[in-house]
Parts: sequence; C-alpha cells; structure tokens
Amino acid sequence: MSVWIILLVASIVILILIGIVIAIQNQQIGRTNQTPVFQKYSVDSSQDLQQEILALLRHGRKIDAIKAYRVATSIGLKEAKDAVEAIERGESPHYQPSPPSPTANWRAQIEAALRQNRKIEAIKIYRQATNAGLKDAKDAVDAIEKEILTP
Repeated sequence: MSVWIILLVASIVILILIGIVIAIQNQQIGRTNQTPVFQKYSVDSSQDLQQEILALLRHGRKIDAIKAYRVATSIGLKEAKDAVEAIERGESPHYQPSPPSPTANWRAQIEAALRQNRKIEAIKIYRQATNAGLKDAKDAVDAIEKEILTP
C-alpha cells in the first residue's frame, strides 16, 4: 500500500513540475511576441520608416509592419497593406489618395442616409468624400449621427 502512495505523490510532483515548465515557456513566448510601440515619422524620415518596416518584415512580422505604417502615415488599412507589400517587393511605397468625390453635398447625403437607417452607406459616402480610413469614417459618421439625434 505504501508503494502506491509513493507513486501517487511522485506523479503529482512530476505533473506540477511539468506545469511550471510550460508556464515559464509561455511567458517567454509572450515576451517575444509583444507588439512594438510605433512612432510617428516626419516626412523627412521616410527612410527610417522604410527601415523599420523592412526590419519587421525580415522577422516575419508583416501585421506589425502594416500597423507601424498606418500609425506613421495615418492612412487606411488597405493602403497601408499595399504600401508595406510594395516595400517588401523593393518598390517605393508612394501612396496617392484618390481625389475626393466631386459631390459637394456629401454631408447632406450622409445625414439623409442616417435618417433612413443606412449607416453603412453613410460611411461609404464619407470615405469617398474624404479618403478616410474605415475606422475614422465610422467615428465621423457616428459623431454626425449623434448631432442629428440630439435635439
């Protein structure tokens, strides 16, 4: 009977040690995958931005590279992805926003769409008129909606 107790205690100790080793490994993995803090770059330091993007790409961190480009340039996700992929191919990441929509009454169109509960259409109109990214357009349309609903 005492042999079984010794085996049970030994098994429990081994399981605890395995759990500790796994926890330590997970902490080390978590430290290496932390997202870096990105900085804003001035127009003069576009080379620095490209170097940071290339360094992130070399380490297999394409998503972080796209995030860094978005933070640095304040452009939308698709445009940042296209720019990072251009840098990856060795091309220049010149982002040329499309010209704003010639529609002068885009604000009125947004308000009309919101009154008809067509928020997605309102966001599309805002993005087309201002070249804003999706999140910025949604935030702006939310603000316009709040203005309309507030008496």
